[in-house]
Amino acid sequence: MVIYDYHCLDCGCTFERRHSMEYEGPIRCPECDGENTQKLISSPASVLDWKDSDSVHASTRFRSRVLHPALARRST
Repeated sequence: MVIYDYHCLDCGCTFERRHSMEYEGPIRCPECDGENTQKLISSPASVLDWKDSDSVHASTRFRSRVLHPALARRST
């Protein structure tokens, strides 16, 4: 599931919705219950919590010389 930002063109409310990338159904505004919404372009977010996660994050901002456990499993 991915979190998307939406803007209601009827009442001006900006809100988030979590759904799959393939979802094409209507997105209803939580304020006015209207369907006249527009998906906003936003920058991707990444949560880096290495001690509690097995996921591999490709981040150039947080580089480490320590090999993440998920990467170590791939190389064996």
